[in-house]
Amino acid sequence: MQIVHHPNWYRDFLEDMARRGPTHLRDASQHCPIDNTINSFTHFYGAKDFIKPRNEIDESKGFFYLISIDCCDDDSIAELIYYGRELVNQKLVRPYLSDEAIKDLKEFHNCGLIIENAAEGHASDQLFDALHVLVSQLEIPFEKTYYTNSTQNLREMYDKYLLSKPYATIDKIKVFNCGGWNELVCQQMLEDNYAIEKDEDMCEFKSDPLVDENETWALSVECTKPLDHINSDVNKPHLFMYKHMNAKRGFRTLFLSLLNKENLLDNNLFSTPEEWRGTQSSAVKYINSLTWDRNWPEGFEELYPVLLKIKSKIPTYIDREHNHLDFDPNTNFSSDNYMYYNARRNCDIEIVGESEFEGSIFLTEKFLKAIIFKQPFMILGSPNSWEKIKQMGYISYEPYIKESYDKNADELQRMEEIIQEIKRLQDLKNNKETWTNWLEGVNRIAVQNYNIYLQNLLRRVRMTTLDDYLAGTGELGIPMQELGD
Repeated sequence: MQIVHHPNWYRDFLEDMARRGPTHLRDASQHCPIDNTINSFTHFYGAKDFIKPRNEIDESKGFFYLISIDCCDDDSIAELIYYGRELVNQKLVRPYLSDEAIKDLKEFHNCGLIIENAAEGHASDQLFDALHVLVSQLEIPFEKTYYTNSTQNLREMYDKYLLSKPYATIDKIKVFNCGGWNELVCQQMLEDNYAIEKDEDMCEFKSDPLVDENETWALSVECTKPLDHINSDVNKPHLFMYKHMNAKRGFRTLFLSLLNKENLLDNNLFSTPEEWRGTQSSAVKYINSLTWDRNWPEGFEELYPVLLKIKSKIPTYIDREHNHLDFDPNTNFSSDNYMYYNARRNCDIEIVGESEFEGSIFLTEKFLKAIIFKQPFMILGSPNSWEKIKQMGYISYEPYIKESYDKNADELQRMEEIIQEIKRLQDLKNNKETWTNWLEGVNRIAVQNYNIYLQNLLRRVRMTTLDDYLAGTGELGIPMQELGD
């Protein structure tokens, strides 16, 4: 495998657009890598000698140019590409790719381009439209162009896009999942959490760690001790049924509103860190999209009043500089590991609010944090998110937490099913005997998932060759195989 070491020309384009383009996108370049030495192909501990200056590339073998468009959401990327198209034509801004790269892509049959958005998991029609514009703008060969991001079902989403726009199949690019979010993302939390929990009375760890002193390992050896069991004290029930963090996205805010409608919001642990104006704006945009797609104009009149009823609760901060749980949890709670530790000691479950809720399955570090802190959880995310989690080796909390909602493609129905499950668990908690059995069941699974996390993390750390890494991470090996490298 060979990747050309070059500046990230897309960042140059963004910097030029910052002076000419939409004002709300003027900080986009700050979130975009300066060059291509930081990307999904370099997130392992081995040598990075496959990144070479152009004059050291062996032209008889496959080689790639790579640009990163990690800068903002898919709507903004589309806006930048569309707005910048004419400016590129007039040479008023620098293009997304250099003339040398375009020349190589046209002249060498074994030269390819990888467009990467590894920091995000966007997979909307708008994004794919923008990619097609980007490639056609510079007359780059479509068949040699690859796009990758952290969307678990990226190829499925692109296939759906092509079905809705048949003309796009004439000049279609190739897509693959980079598996960018994994156990390595929050590994430091493993050690920090172990330091808290090793001396407390809930978790009991085994005596022998999974790594020894001679093994290359960035954290302490001791924190790789597998979890033996979790002690449940049914006589000290948790204060809250759930915690739900950071409801600043539109679907999360609507979900919070529906919880409030069912009197399930107060007396639980939640956060809405943005001010009302921003929170309301994102929620209204989401409600508009939801009702428009359903051809349900009266839906806005039904859902908007529900949203307005949580105005007095916004903003609600959990992220305060307190290391211990006070009586009022939604004004005094820490944002560091003690927050997660306290939540585990005081919440029955977590409702993990993922970054995407419709179509694109984008699993981030959020559910991994729940696993590290031994917290049973539900996923407020796109349908079939749990299926992807299970493909990573983790175990679902069925039958103790019903997960039929994960199969429901209808967004409103999926929210309602989660809410009904919370109600069921609240009723279950009123019976001490059944609740004791429930706690024992979810704790057994939490122990298994914690130990699976350890094994998965160590497996990734032990990927010391590029071949191991490409074979074990997402679909990274696909472009290399197709170019015959």
